[in-house]
Amino acid sequence: MNDHTAELAVIGACLTSTRALVIARAAIAARDFSDPRLVKVWRTLTAAADAGDPTDDPHIMSQSGEEEVCQAALGTVTSDYMLPTYLERLADLGRARRLLHSVSQTITAAQAGKVVAADVLPAIRKSCELALADVPDSGSSIGEVAASIIADVEDRAANGTRAAIPTGLRCLDELIGGWRPGELIVIAGQTSLGKTALACTLARHAAIAGHPVLICSLEMTRREVGQRILALDDEAPTLAMYRMDRPDQMARAAARNAASRVQGIPLRIEDNGRMRPCDVRAAALAMPGVKLIVVDYLQIMRPDTRNASRERDVADMATSMKSLAKEANATVLLLSQLNRSVDSRADGRPRLSDLRDSGQIEQDADAVAFVWRANRQSDQGEIILAKQRGGRTGVATARYIGPRCRWEDQF
Repeated sequence: MNDHTAELAVIGACLTSTRALVIARAAIAARDFSDPRLVKVWRTLTAAADAGDPTDDPHIMSQSGEEEVCQAALGTVTSDYMLPTYLERLADLGRARRLLHSVSQTITAAQAGKVVAADVLPAIRKSCELALADVPDSGSSIGEVAASIIADVEDRAANGTRAAIPTGLRCLDELIGGWRPGELIVIAGQTSLGKTALACTLARHAAIAGHPVLICSLEMTRREVGQRILALDDEAPTLAMYRMDRPDQMARAAARNAASRVQGIPLRIEDNGRMRPCDVRAAALAMPGVKLIVVDYLQIMRPDTRNASRERDVADMATSMKSLAKEANATVLLLSQLNRSVDSRADGRPRLSDLRDSGQIEQDADAVAFVWRANRQSDQGEIILAKQRGGRTGVATARYIGPRCRWEDQF
């Protein structure tokens, strides 16, 4: 019970792409390969990745001693689109093999008289549960959890460390308290009201403060995002300068200075317009110590696996982003569009029911914030915190600086 082609394709992808290896490690383990040679290659790959060593094919061939099977794997390299399908196939077959082996052992024990008749069915049931378990026990007693909470409180009191990363907007901090690891924050709004501008404002502030930030932009190129990051700087030219044919010397000098000020800050931009949740996950887990992950935006992301309905696709992607927040121990800022129904409302103020394509977005989010301006030409705006799982809701009054695509506190 195996699929040797799928096993070769996965190993081939991992030998040629670090990102493929990160994605694969999240989906399968050594036990999901049936070929002992590929098990050896897989373990060599994962050990090299953990040690920070090269994971390219020449190094792995040498370290594993399995040059022949590595060459066969490189001859069946799969596309990024097919990799999740192959991984799902290997995981399913691995579970099936473990299930059959476990049941077979129980039946053999019963035939040998080692299990009495009354215990056969419970023994088979237990062996099935153990065989199908994919995740080790990750629970803790309430005593252990409480001790950890108190230790964290005492540490903050003694060392003055903050409970959360400041957002950079005082008005928003007063509502949400900052970014906490494991939380999914949805930022939603109508087109051109400033949700991407808000995300860039928040991302730059976190990165300037030294917190690693990843921006996954499915809509804009990394160059466009970079221009927005530079334009946020008061001493830099506004966004319009980057579109001029012949900017003057003073503007060019200001732009160079702004660029020098962001050199070395921990902010990375991914601009693959065909990203799936697994791609976002791979990029995030490949960035050491990432604290803030911005995804712009949900509705143009591609699902890992297509469902029968668009609503189910969006729901699965939102759930994946919440899972990523917990796994990466980071905050995920997920941007989302609104339904057209908000346009027909008299005041135009958004509600939770306006989140586009799926109610699951609201369910998975720890907080939902809407950006809103009654007059698109005005700089007066609001950040409406419509949901907060761990605190109050409310409205933060802020200013939108259009030429810089920036949100700031209303003084």
